[in-house]
Amino acid sequence: IMVDRPGAGRLLHVHPEASAPGVLHFRFTPPAQGNYELFGDLLLDSGDGDTVTASLEIGPGAPSEEIGADVDGSVALHPDLDGENLGRPTSDVGDGLVMQWANGIVPELKAGGFDRLEFELTDAQGHPTDGIELYDGVAAQLVILREDFEVFARVLPTGTLARARTSTEGSDSLPPRASFPYGFPQAGLYRLWVQMKRDRRVYTGVFDVRVS
Repeated sequence: IMVDRPGAGRLLHVHPEASAPGVLHFRFTPPAQGNYELFGDLLLDSGDGDTVTASLEIGPGAPSEEIGADVDGSVALHPDLDGENLGRPTSDVGDGLVMQWANGIVPELKAGGFDRLEFELTDAQGHPTDGIELYDGVAAQLVILREDFEVFARVLPTGTLARARTSTEGSDSLPPRASFPYGFPQAGLYRLWVQMKRDRRVYTGVFDVRVS
């Protein structure tokens, strides 16, 4: 996961390939110049998960929305995290589709608790779509980032443990709703990106919330 700093307006989701034991690589075209924070979820031989971080500075060049050969890679562009989008229950994701909090209700979130963060993909009238596809082996993915970049999580419907990728070819349609188990460790302003896949395209909704 790559997020531009400090605005968190660009999200890049890339899946690396293993070229040797303990060595991962990927190719991508940066969407724009600037500073980016990188977060990598690793699954160790022991079965434990870990997240590594790094910083990347990108020089000037032509803007791009290409992600390379990764079929599940994606680039999402949104307004910077500045509080203007705070508390909105819906996010327009293009193609006449809308990502929204389940039932259009933004829950009250408190640090130290445990929540089920639930989202759905609907049409412009708020009706559920006819289904979604597996995305990177799961129904949907959620990326959570606090405005100071000090809290990060990539959450799956099954939790936060990293997992091996599985093929999405020939998968049946899934209900267009996903629930993510997560407990916010600290208060603050957070950005949530929700990603679902439909008709072989990744749709990303963005939601800004205040955790008390």
